[in-house]
Amino acid sequence: MGVPPLRLTQQVQLAQLHFRQTQVYKDSIPGTLYDITMSRSQDLPPQAMEKLMQQAQNHLHPQPAQNPPEVNQARPGNKEKSYKNWIRVQASDLWRRELMTFKSRICAPGRFQAYVQYNTTDLERVNLYKPAPYLSIHHGHALDLIRLRTQAWPQYIPTHLHFSGRKGRQEYQHRHCEYCHQQGVLGDETHIFLRCPATASLIGETATQINRILRLFDTPPWSSLRVFLEEGRWGVSKQDAYPLSVCEG
Repeated sequence: MGVPPLRLTQQVQLAQLHFRQTQVYKDSIPGTLYDITMSRSQDLPPQAMEKLMQQAQNHLHPQPAQNPPEVNQARPGNKEKSYKNWIRVQASDLWRRELMTFKSRICAPGRFQAYVQYNTTDLERVNLYKPAPYLSIHHGHALDLIRLRTQAWPQYIPTHLHFSGRKGRQEYQHRHCEYCHQQGVLGDETHIFLRCPATASLIGETATQINRILRLFDTPPWSSLRVFLEEGRWGVSKQDAYPLSVCEG
């Protein structure tokens, strides 16, 4: 859910490789060759591996002369691992700032926007490369979660019903609700959770179970969605949404 994108993950790997060549194995033959190559880096093509390694390190670790304390205090055999964990935190901070900037804008609806709005608490983890608690806790629904997260069961995901048939791919803004069939109503998470009359009774009936699972995974209660209504987010009014009091338990 909040894992930084591939471009940042690649930079983490390249920065780790730079650290390995310049500090862990700097006195080895590969380290020496890397140092010689970087001494004439201005002559390297833009896509040269050595140049990409240096750029990634400068982006994630602007002051390479000063290693973080946890890296300096690590045993020699664990320094690279400690540096990798630290650089992942830096990449997580960069990605978190990007998402928060995105959240502050008014953007067209989409799956990315829905994730940022609904999973803000998930982004509070220091290292976004570590799985969220609801994924790391041992329970009997691990396989079901994998199937849902990989969209192997689109027919069981309310906002993915348009994928479950033989219809052609539709643009997000044209994916209307498959439950209530109101004309021109977008079947996104906001509508399914808060506005759709066809799902209101179902969510009310399972409110106790929903809150029990949310507490197990250390996530905000379902009733916390009231905050979004009161602040006028998602374009949902209190009159349009069904009462969240039925989901408190």
